[in-house]
Amino acid sequence: MNRTEPLVDPNRRAELFPVTRRWIYLNHAAVGPLPVYVLDAARHYLEAISRDGDHHWQETLQVVEDARTLLAELVGARPEEIAFTRNASEGISVLANGLDWQPGDNVVLPAIEFPANVFPWQNLARRGVDVRYVPLRDGRCEAADIIARMDGRTRVVSVSSVQFFNGFRLDLAPLGAFCRDRGVLFCVDAIQQLGALPLDVGSGSVDFLACGGHKWLMSGEGIGFLYCRAELLDRLHPAAVGWMGVRDWEHMLNYRLEFPPAARRFETGNLSAFGVHNLKAAVGHYLRLGPAAVAARILTLAELTAEAAGQRGWTVLSPDGPARSGIVSFRVPGCDAVDLVARLSAAGVQAAVRNGAVRMSPHFYNTAEEVAEAFIRLDRIVKSTDGR
Repeated sequence: MNRTEPLVDPNRRAELFPVTRRWIYLNHAAVGPLPVYVLDAARHYLEAISRDGDHHWQETLQVVEDARTLLAELVGARPEEIAFTRNASEGISVLANGLDWQPGDNVVLPAIEFPANVFPWQNLARRGVDVRYVPLRDGRCEAADIIARMDGRTRVVSVSSVQFFNGFRLDLAPLGAFCRDRGVLFCVDAIQQLGALPLDVGSGSVDFLACGGHKWLMSGEGIGFLYCRAELLDRLHPAAVGWMGVRDWEHMLNYRLEFPPAARRFETGNLSAFGVHNLKAAVGHYLRLGPAAVAARILTLAELTAEAAGQRGWTVLSPDGPARSGIVSFRVPGCDAVDLVARLSAAGVQAAVRNGAVRMSPHFYNTAEEVAEAFIRLDRIVKSTDGR
């Protein structure tokens, strides 16, 4: 595709993405702003519950199942393998707390995971489970490095498909295949990939996946989902059980604790209907645009971002080639990243600071002109900093 070709009609961009009226927004790896099609879904739900009260469920139950089907399509799964959660931490905790651990078992993690993929495993120390961290090499943690830390007591390997700090994208297939061959469960935190880059749980031999909707999917905070491979369901005992997580949930005085043959056993009670409406709209729009087209656009903008930083002699920490994602992190010699990002915000550009670096994360609706303008504004800030 042409490096400057937009994926969104320029005449409708501000209408569809109101954030562009005020900001050059390059911070989707933190929180994605709500597009108007998600706002419309939110308004529809709020008006329905305001107008009809409990009767909104006559429509919402179908919305829930439609969203479940879309999420299954998103990751290459079956709808019965999808459950709704509040966030990625809750999803990973379902796996961590559901297995029949034995003292001496271990979990293997890269040493640069976001805490959502660390604390649920550390919480198993009381059950004698060890967490093994894989050190990085040049900011990367490749499949071979992870495999080298595994042994006969490894029960789970849990990784981010895209690392939150420098955007390193792990090739899931060889690691997943190795785990599958040895009976080790392969868990993926996909929050920095889904909505930006395609992911297929089958080709990656993924057993369990967790994701929140508030980053690249742009569906707002407080809603997420998990994927659990059907063959794994009966090996996980739900640590939290609620009235909608049982087989016969509609008969409320039937107190038989029987779980359905589906991942919805992990949905403890009333779902966030608000969040599910938003997530359905966000994922539906993304799938209509086409994951391949979205990925091509994001990778083009990420490349432009990395080139702009590199041309200035700044230290680019993010990989290129097949390991590239939508995240670009860099350090400006002699400048404090916290100060730079704060001043960038005052100049109308949103980015983030992670591990002492500036992190930018453009989405498909951003433009090459925005990336260029962000660096022009950053140049002014750096120049003024040097002159102080």
